[in-house]
Amino acid sequence: FKKEVYRKKIKKEFGLDENKKIILWTPTFIHYPEEQDQNILFWKNKISVLTADYNIIIRPHPKSLASNQSLKSKLKDLNFFIDTNPVRDLGNLLNISDIIMCDYGGTIFGSLYLNKPILLLNISTKLKFIENLVNNESLDIKLREFLINFNENISQDEIQKKMNYIVSKEYQNEVKIVRNKFFNKESSTTNKNTKKFLLDFLKN
Repeated sequence: FKKEVYRKKIKKEFGLDENKKIILWTPTFIHYPEEQDQNILFWKNKISVLTADYNIIIRPHPKSLASNQSLKSKLKDLNFFIDTNPVRDLGNLLNISDIIMCDYGGTIFGSLYLNKPILLLNISTKLKFIENLVNNESLDIKLREFLINFNENISQDEIQKKMNYIVSKEYQNEVKIVRNKFFNKESSTTNKNTKKFLLDFLKN
């Protein structure tokens, strides 16, 4: 994998601004029909303020794009770059991005494994989707104790302040500590079954 070659290819494909860092937004698919796309629809306006300083590539789940025909145009109107390539190598895309913005699901662990600065977007705890994660003591929820995450009531000013910290070396070191906690083979602080589960999950 030649990171800079692929990075140039992605910049050319999407027509990205050479002077801006790349944020990859990977919202998970919410399988409850009445709650579908709530993670995108709530955050799209608040996050759009960041397009002034960052190239934001959003990769909605194909099911989201298929079931919500207006989603793509709504995102495009807010200056997001939409990745609709179903066969894209997500690992390479994660690798060349400067910041990974996600909410729940496997992308969190893939980003953590690659030691990327991670920003998590929270959605209402009243949703069945979130209740299910909490009740099952999901690692998606547990990781919010260690990684920067935005609640729904966050202000635009606070978003800007936290973005400055996300790109700092200090936060990069924090992410590395969390990464080692879950993936480092030498670590004795994490249950071995958990590490095996995560590694098998990424391989498949």
